[in-house]
Amino acid sequence: MKVLSLFDGIGAGRVALERCNIIPDVYYSSEVDKYAISIMKYNYPNTIHLGDVRNIDYSSLGNIDLVMGGSPCQSFSFAGKMKGMSTKDSIEIYSLEHYLELKNKGFEFEGQSYLFWEFVYAVKTLNPKYFFLENVRMEKRWELIISKALNIHPIVINSNLVSAQNRERFYWTNIGVKSSGLFGELESIIEQPKDKSILLKDVLESDVDDKYYINQKTIENFNNLSDLPGDVLGGDFRHDEGFRWRLNGKSGTLATKGASNNSLSGIPLVKINDFIKIDKKGNIKHNQNKASCFTAGANSGGNHSDMDLIAIPQKKYNNKALNKTIDINNIKNETCLLDCYNKSVQYDKSITITTRVNASNNTFIYEPKVVDYKIRRLTPIECERLQTFPDDYTKYGINTNGDKIEISNTQRYKTIGNSWTVDVIAHIFKHIEL
Repeated sequence: MKVLSLFDGIGAGRVALERCNIIPDVYYSSEVDKYAISIMKYNYPNTIHLGDVRNIDYSSLGNIDLVMGGSPCQSFSFAGKMKGMSTKDSIEIYSLEHYLELKNKGFEFEGQSYLFWEFVYAVKTLNPKYFFLENVRMEKRWELIISKALNIHPIVINSNLVSAQNRERFYWTNIGVKSSGLFGELESIIEQPKDKSILLKDVLESDVDDKYYINQKTIENFNNLSDLPGDVLGGDFRHDEGFRWRLNGKSGTLATKGASNNSLSGIPLVKINDFIKIDKKGNIKHNQNKASCFTAGANSGGNHSDMDLIAIPQKKYNNKALNKTIDINNIKNETCLLDCYNKSVQYDKSITITTRVNASNNTFIYEPKVVDYKIRRLTPIECERLQTFPDDYTKYGINTNGDKIEISNTQRYKTIGNSWTVDVIAHIFKHIEL
């Protein structure tokens, strides 16, 4: 099988093919990001790199079985300017012919979403057996323009069915289609993936480096604001070193003193146990078991200010030796007696405990409404798991000298966020008939 992947990124499509036991004989990759290319060279050294999609000589490729790609989405996304496919003079582009005419006349284009037409050009030129395009939810008119150009309506799948991430995407493809109706219109037979019931807690690492935690200096700049609902957090929201800080129940943002627009402002928050999320509109949502859609942080210069923060509950007691006597990680989230002498936990709902048992007896009360938290970002491995990549898939690359290098976390986050959820793509690719 010969594959051409446009806007290839870190090769999610290649990984998805392998999960369907499809090993390409030839895999062409068109990508311009040097870090994504480096990661691909490390994971798939036999990849043939073609560079910029606008400069490919398709006549040199021969027959291609599958053309796939995720054309840039920033101008389509509701989180962006939503200018769609247009020139910098605001001339909107509705057909391949119009695009090629403007391109030949030297027009400059707005953003990068116009590169969709390069995907259409590749499909029309190569006439592959299969094509596959991914993009974000967008204005209906642009969705219809893409559907008309590819002669197929999109499949809409949310990655939360196969991962711990809410990520709704559109997929235009002739994989798994059949003719229907009087006019033989193409209709997809691909059903929604089976819900794997994967939650955020299922992808978290147990041992995380301190560098991923929000530092004390940053936390000390937070304003003291109103509490979240007491029945949810069950008390104060505190840093483990004792500095108390709270979330603004009205705006739902993490605010710092003297700063109206900072790298942490507006970040949704997730608590591991109860999965409380606060969106950028200030809506508090209970029992949110999925991470928000992880992106490359296109407007944040790689700082990923749209990444979820997660609150890790820290079970703390007066007796420092407690961890050595009782496995506190397995304690249920309800009031109980901790008997360090007998190394046991006793649950008794028939009594009301009003005072702390004398510490000299080595017996303590665990009260779930008194909890400390540490706040951290998701790690690169956790983000790889959100996109269903193998652990450390993006950790290494190959530089221009052919040497193995370690990829920075900033570039790992960026390339992962720009990629696809592999298991969603594999769900579609399993309908490929060789």
